[in-house]
Amino acid sequence: MKTPTAIVTVLSLAVGMAVLAAAEPAAPKAAAATPAAPPSPFTGPGGAPGGPRPYETEELTPIINRALRGGRDYAQGKKVFESIGCTMCHLFGGGSGGIGPDLSGVGGRFGAFEILQSILEPSAVISDLYGTKIITTKDGKTVAGKMDSEGETEVTLMQAPVFDPTTSTMSWAGGTKLSVKTADIESIEESPTSLMPPGLINGNKENEVADLLAYLMSGGNPASRMFQPLAGPTAPEPATVPAKK
Repeated sequence: MKTPTAIVTVLSLAVGMAVLAAAEPAAPKAAAATPAAPPSPFTGPGGAPGGPRPYETEELTPIINRALRGGRDYAQGKKVFESIGCTMCHLFGGGSGGIGPDLSGVGGRFGAFEILQSILEPSAVISDLYGTKIITTKDGKTVAGKMDSEGETEVTLMQAPVFDPTTSTMSWAGGTKLSVKTADIESIEESPTSLMPPGLINGNKENEVADLLAYLMSGGNPASRMFQPLAGPTAPEPATVPAKK
């Protein structure tokens, strides 16, 4: 049996060890790593970082002037045409597509301003041949697309590719066609919105848009005067649209 003196000694040692442990500074915790923000894939009008902003109407005039005066880059115009997904929906000089209008002769049917404006605001004017139908099913679901076929037992829509604003790319996320049984359909309505996403060129610089416009207006003809070198000395082009004040 321990004596009172021994018990006091043990308690004193325990208290002392506890005090020392409390006085010793705790090891610093490792700071949580801050994930790095992914680089923006956009330059936007004016080369503005952080994502694109819509082109303003007054910014279209200098782009048109550049395209029409010549000296454009055919290869870059073709590259922009393909990179923003035009070939997925439009025929152009024998390419694939078909859900949208054939653009092979667009330069002979429309002016330069109309062409650019239709890219920026495709819902402003929609052809009856390429309108969007919205099907609402009896269970409350909705699907949209261009009418491909309408039979007694089934309706088939051609769907548009999906635009991903984070990568500025188009993909067939939901497939190209979707069929709905007529027995499941509650209503079919006309949509005021085009299947074509607006502002597809918002991630491109002014020079790139000018090359795209020349490519479209020329019908994809590399021998067009718009792709011929400019005669005489010319001032270098600014890379982007001037920053708005």
